[in-house]
Amino acid sequence: AIVPHQYEVQVCYKNAVTRVPGLAGKLQVNFELDDKGKASRFTADSSSEIKDKAFVDCVLGKMPFWQFPK
Repeated sequence: AIVPHQYEVQVCYKNAVTRVPGLAGKLQVNFELDDKGKASRFTADSSSEIKDKAFVDCVLGKMPFWQFPK
């Protein structure tokens, strides 16, 4: 379900890497899905390797518009 939104994440990454050269790692996001596939309550998991707030906020800010399978 995230693959269709890969470009959006890449845009966030490209913006972040200009500020933080060498930015790399995993961003794990926790969220809840309702019965219609709408997600809410997005948080970066504490196990995420990427801690850059601007990158994390960028990705989390895009996720409310994504539709997930029911």
